[in-house]
Amino acid sequence: MSILVVGSLNMDINFRVPEFVRPGQTIAARGMFFSDGGKGSNQATAAGRLGGHVTMLGCVGNDDSGRALTGHLAADGIDVSAVKVTDDAPTGTAMIEVEDSGQNRIIVSRGSNELCTPDYIRSYTDLIKNADFIVLQQEIPLETIYTVLETAHAYGTKVILNPAPFNPAFDPAYYRYVDYLTPNETELDGLVPQDLPREEKMRYMADLGVANVVVTVGEEGCLVLSDGVFTRLPAFRVQARDTVGAGDCFNGAMAVKLDEGASLIEACTFAGAASALSVTRPSARDSMPHRAETDEFLKQHA
Repeated sequence: MSILVVGSLNMDINFRVPEFVRPGQTIAARGMFFSDGGKGSNQATAAGRLGGHVTMLGCVGNDDSGRALTGHLAADGIDVSAVKVTDDAPTGTAMIEVEDSGQNRIIVSRGSNELCTPDYIRSYTDLIKNADFIVLQQEIPLETIYTVLETAHAYGTKVILNPAPFNPAFDPAYYRYVDYLTPNETELDGLVPQDLPREEKMRYMADLGVANVVVTVGEEGCLVLSDGVFTRLPAFRVQARDTVGAGDCFNGAMAVKLDEGASLIEACTFAGAASALSVTRPSARDSMPHRAETDEFLKQHA
């Protein structure tokens, strides 16, 4: 069993604020700290800590941030030997505002993530061929994502695509190569901008060729469309402290359970528990839970 995560690696600069900054306004933060981030790094960490055998493909700068990111991933048991280190751009950086409510706003400078190119991916075709599942997001160039999807399809490797951040330039023809599409409700609205009920928007994506659609809906839980059947899974009730990385945690956790042979509903239930734990903690990557505590959380909430 193996999971290949292809995506971004960022260093996050986190600001705790009483409220989001408005145009022309300056406010004092309640605190600031640095933490590992990037949707690829977050999802790899979640999968690794939850028991997956994970390899990471992505790009960092030849700088302190890049060395810290790869070092921390390796400490969580993730294979980073294929991560590209470049002198041509600094490691990606994100500036994150987190309100007291736990809601967040994020600005990203992609930096070295833009150098995660199709040629780089092609040099690791064997990793795609031999993986059981690939986890993708959209903080790397679209051409690179297309290359991963085409290669995975050629070798029959299953793909989980988290369409975040939403990119309106994504070519809909590639959705037929996606086995699991995992937008949140805002991203789903971007994918299908028509004024339709949520379920109809999910059917629209299925009609484009997506095999399974899983929409995460915050405190409402998630809605699953598989084999033409809708299933609603309620969220686990917790006191949210910081929602940064919750969706990444969900995707990494879902990949682990699917790779273990669980059904999609079982995988989404497990992912909901893991992401519920993650929002009770600050920052992105640092908030990802481990397997034992997630299994215990599920037992307590059975």
